[in-house]
Amino acid sequence: MRNRVVAISLLCGMAACSTDKDPFSDEEEDWSHLLDDADGDGFGSEGDCNDSESVIFPGAEELCDGIDNDCDGEIDENVTTTYFADIDGDGFGDASVTTEACQITDGWVLTGNDCDDSDPTTYPGAAERCDDIDNDCDTIIDEDVSSDWYADTDEDGFGDPDNHIEECDPPSGYVADDDDCDDSTPSVFPGASEICDEMDNDCDGVVDEGVTNTYYEDVDGDAWGNPDITMEACDLPGGYSASVGDCDDTNENIHPEASEICNGIDDDCDDNIDDDDADISDASTWYIDYDADGFGTSTLTLEACNQPVGYVSDTTDCDDTDADINPDAEEVCNGIDDNCDGATDDGSAAPMIWYEDADEDGYGNPDGATSEACDQPSGYSDNTDDCDDSDYDINPAAAEECNGYDDDCDGTSDNASVCPCDVEYYDGDTTLPYMFCTDAQSWSDAQTTCDTYGYHLLTIDDDTENGWADDTADTYSTSKWWIGLNDRTTEGTFEWEDGSTVSYTNWQSGEPNNGSGGSGNEDCVQLNRYHPLQTWNDEPCSDTFYFVCEAW
Repeated sequence: MRNRVVAISLLCGMAACSTDKDPFSDEEEDWSHLLDDADGDGFGSEGDCNDSESVIFPGAEELCDGIDNDCDGEIDENVTTTYFADIDGDGFGDASVTTEACQITDGWVLTGNDCDDSDPTTYPGAAERCDDIDNDCDTIIDEDVSSDWYADTDEDGFGDPDNHIEECDPPSGYVADDDDCDDSTPSVFPGASEICDEMDNDCDGVVDEGVTNTYYEDVDGDAWGNPDITMEACDLPGGYSASVGDCDDTNENIHPEASEICNGIDDDCDDNIDDDDADISDASTWYIDYDADGFGTSTLTLEACNQPVGYVSDTTDCDDTDADINPDAEEVCNGIDDNCDGATDDGSAAPMIWYEDADEDGYGNPDGATSEACDQPSGYSDNTDDCDDSDYDINPAAAEECNGYDDDCDGTSDNASVCPCDVEYYDGDTTLPYMFCTDAQSWSDAQTTCDTYGYHLLTIDDDTENGWADDTADTYSTSKWWIGLNDRTTEGTFEWEDGSTVSYTNWQSGEPNNGSGGSGNEDCVQLNRYHPLQTWNDEPCSDTFYFVCEAW
């Protein structure tokens, strides 16, 4: 009896309940129609239109399934799809023939914009053909597919551009070519042989070209004509020449076969005057002055009317590769005959300055000791080009290697071409190379690769370096990148690859966690590429990731 009272109380919110009745009296009200809910959907058999299906009740979501899900007396209202009949099977339907259905069936499509559903070659986007039909359903017939045809009255294969019609196929007496310049004469058409008949036989706009001879006026009688005054004729007229090229038709000594001489005139009509002409006949001899000190040698000469740049008339230089060595130079203490008098370091020659060369590689230290002497002292050099005077293998003549050093003293350590990975420079400093290696390796293999080239896995000292390394890595890949941090020696005590202590960290929230549930196998650290922040995460050292190497 108690359970029935509780049930009745719960149902009073769903139906009118009389509070005047004693629920424990013998005159109990009949609530069976409210308690009879066989499918448990909250609606009893008298309100539920299908009390055997829990998804069918008043207010349920209507589904496209042929059932009145919401008990409103209508089936599949507002959930069907409109489909269009596609009789010709071209994928486009007839907008006037539709059906409502839950699923598409053969012969029906979603698109209803076919302009002729009886022709499978006619539909929106179809190729337009020259057939008097609107093939592509754009309301325009045969657009861009018909052609212009031109009347060919003289039947020479070329049509009249001023007499044409537009058709799909060429009518009789018409052709596609409209280049005929005279459609009344069969011998006149593009490409015809030009003949001397005062007609433009080949339709190129020029009459009798190539069939007459061109003759040139020859006033001075030197057999060379003036190119600016011509006559077209079959035979040579008097006062004309068949040879052209005279640049001065008033002077018989000036023509293409004359000798060029130093006179400021283009004698041979080659557009070159005097020194500009390679075949000058009366030029002077000049001597090369490589070092531009005013004294030349006979190793290279040039014939010219006027002194060419880089040449002199003197041949007394004893070293034409050094401007400080010539007959007018001052003798200095350098083991050289500076003034070309045949004697070395004679007279009041001053001593030279020599620069300390501690590593004896032939290149001096710009910041080292100096020495003044005529002869080179041991351990000194005549230049200050060494960028590391403590290492014999580092100098301007050395070959650049991938080792973290500027071997060839060009201001850049480890050019990208000598390293196995792409080289980037921290904050643009070409003496601070980092290698970004996209050959995924385990942490130990990555460490070995870095060590092989004089590098170590990346040590990050501050937030600036962390941000730079993270942003630079992004330009290559957003994958994970190994760095040198690890706790392989003592679990939970992280140190850098070289054993140095950690002064800066940037762990991702919840890291390091030594693996899910502290499994104990995450001893190596990577830049956590799966988070938007510049954060770190510990990973199993055996995993293979990209890695960053930093020069020691």
